[in-house]
Amino acid sequence: MSKLYWVMKTGFEMLDVYHVYGVAHLLSTAAARASPRVRGDVVIEDVGPLWTVQAPDIPLDDALAREVSQYVTAALVRDDSTGEGNDEGARPPEWFLRRGWTYIHATLREGREQRAAQLTERLPPAIMAMRPGVVLPKGYPPDTAKFLQGLETAAGKGSRRPARAAYSEEGLDAGHLPQAMADVACVGLMAVGHIEWPRGGHPSISMVGVPQRVIFTNHIAVRDALRTRGPLSDASDLSAVAHYAVRLVQSLARHSASASPRASRYSGITYETMVGTGANSKPSHGGVFPLDFLNHLATSADSADGSGDLLDVWDAVFVAAAPKGGKDKGKESVALSLAEFLGHPTLRTLERHWRYHLRANLRDRGDRKQIGKLYPEPAMKGLMAHVEA
Repeated sequence: MSKLYWVMKTGFEMLDVYHVYGVAHLLSTAAARASPRVRGDVVIEDVGPLWTVQAPDIPLDDALAREVSQYVTAALVRDDSTGEGNDEGARPPEWFLRRGWTYIHATLREGREQRAAQLTERLPPAIMAMRPGVVLPKGYPPDTAKFLQGLETAAGKGSRRPARAAYSEEGLDAGHLPQAMADVACVGLMAVGHIEWPRGGHPSISMVGVPQRVIFTNHIAVRDALRTRGPLSDASDLSAVAHYAVRLVQSLARHSASASPRASRYSGITYETMVGTGANSKPSHGGVFPLDFLNHLATSADSADGSGDLLDVWDAVFVAAAPKGGKDKGKESVALSLAEFLGHPTLRTLERHWRYHLRANLRDRGDRKQIGKLYPEPAMKGLMAHVEA
């Protein structure tokens, strides 16, 4: 028997998304660690001003809440023996949890270990507040919080310390938003956030799919698949987000072939960027990258028009069109124009991308490598049917 949980949106886009993922992750963990184990899907669905989270009937008590809290935060105690030096695809889940925790606190110079211990202590009451019919975050304990800028770009411009040698930024004193919401959102970012650290002078980026209807176990499978795909485009922060969007829709298309009625759906990619300022980082900007065009293309593509190959073409273009070690910077235009087209699919942006792509491949004939895959003619014709004038 399943129960329904209500998670209200506050208007802080990234914070809201990570909050609902945190609720789903904690409920999923509680179901898995209950005795006896509770089976059933945890499903997130967007219903406008709020999300609903459908979960199995979990016998929550104080002991189980403490066990879940300790389990999800245990990895925040650093252990260098867990694969820090391995390829990203071979790294254990604990490594990604620690990386998420580091990103959340990127604007602070110190205190991460102390904050991890505090998180372990504060999570049990937040978990106990997750009851069917209780509207979150109103049902949380009343303590309020300052939201760290790693959780939400809009929390920028908080309190500053005057001494430059000890400079850091705390974040926005949200006043009416509870501390428990920030804690649960931290869990959500650590569990599902995709983080790209700075390469080639570009900022670090946190991104995740905005759930439209998401089965949490499917989302975890897609997350794990994306982590093994290698780094995203480093031509710019926008190209990295667009590349992530392409790979997300690719993974969903492959998954839906075997789980069509149960496939997850996302309405966009929410993201934020951080830029380094020496000892710590500062939030730069963020937003939502639309997935309407990519979703439409993936669901309507068929073998007859060849547009089903386009996701593979775009993935290859993003990989190949990034400057390697500062060389061939002219290739960035190919990735940037493709990112612009995927975000604003018009004939004008498509023509611009094709011009850059064709010019780069004509220039790179002979011994030099092509810029990803070439567009097959059937795919080019099929794409035209999906593009606005």
